[in-house]
Amino acid sequence: MKEMRKKVLKLAACTLVLAMALSLGACSADSKDKDDKKTTADDRKTNNDTDDNDADDSSTSGKFETMDEYVASEQVQSEMETLKASLEGQGMSIDMRGEGNKLIYSYKYDTLVKQDGMAETLESEAAKKESTFVQTAKLMKTVVSVDNPTVVIEYIDANGEMIFTKEYPAD
Repeated sequence: MKEMRKKVLKLAACTLVLAMALSLGACSADSKDKDDKKTTADDRKTNNDTDDNDADDSSTSGKFETMDEYVASEQVQSEMETLKASLEGQGMSIDMRGEGNKLIYSYKYDTLVKQDGMAETLESEAAKKESTFVQTAKLMKTVVSVDNPTVVIEYIDANGEMIFTKEYPAD
């Protein structure tokens, strides 16, 4: 039981690291968005383009259209590779995917199967990180053009059985 608790705590720590990395990615993407908007505005002035409709064009918003597009981006994939590498040899793996308005972190134990008390332990650890997940969901508003972005965490055992899952909406 101590070994299971130790693995669960490692997983919780990795979850926090992932959420922080995602937050940094979202912040830098937002910064890039602002730079792109400034460049676009400067280009319009240079070209004497006075069409106000261009400012509202969603193609210049700098946001990803879907969660899938965001997850597939080079920056997010690079961060994911780093996180995946950090989990190597720790008995778990991670995957991230976008589905509709949801950004889903899926943690899978390589050899550990669901045991009594495991879901409760994961739920307790997730509750401690709730504000981080909600903040990450809020940051998604600035990066992805979806309504009410939601961060979902799910923990899956070696047999593919869901141990615990929780959604953290931005609002």
